[in-house]
Amino acid sequence: MKQLDQYRMKQADMLDQATDGRLKASELEEGLKMHVNELLKAFDSYTEKDFDTTYETVRKSIHHMFEVGKGVSWAITDQFPGKFDQKSVDTPAADLREDLNYLFSEHLVLAVVAMQKKKMMAVRTLSRQQGL
Repeated sequence: MKQLDQYRMKQADMLDQATDGRLKASELEEGLKMHVNELLKAFDSYTEKDFDTTYETVRKSIHHMFEVGKGVSWAITDQFPGKFDQKSVDTPAADLREDLNYLFSEHLVLAVVAMQKKKMMAVRTLSRQQGL
């Protein structure tokens, strides 16, 4: 847990510095804490074979990171306006890209969890059949 807290603090500080304070480390730390807690909950529920909770918490964790991504994209666009045709990240094209990236990311993670679950259940069934 100590290493996860250190990661969270370093990540928040790095994003604060990289955006010249447009994103505040103290606010990012809280969001990243929520993300880490959701990942831990997902892991625990997975090992307990509570897959409904696993799927739900993985989805929440993905959502938290996309929120951080929104903040970072806003901060970068604001920090370097000359590098972007648009002065805002709120455009239909950006929204479409974000929505598709979100859905495809969620699909990927949930597919991996489902495949792991299927393999774990197959191994368990085989072990039972072999009397292990």
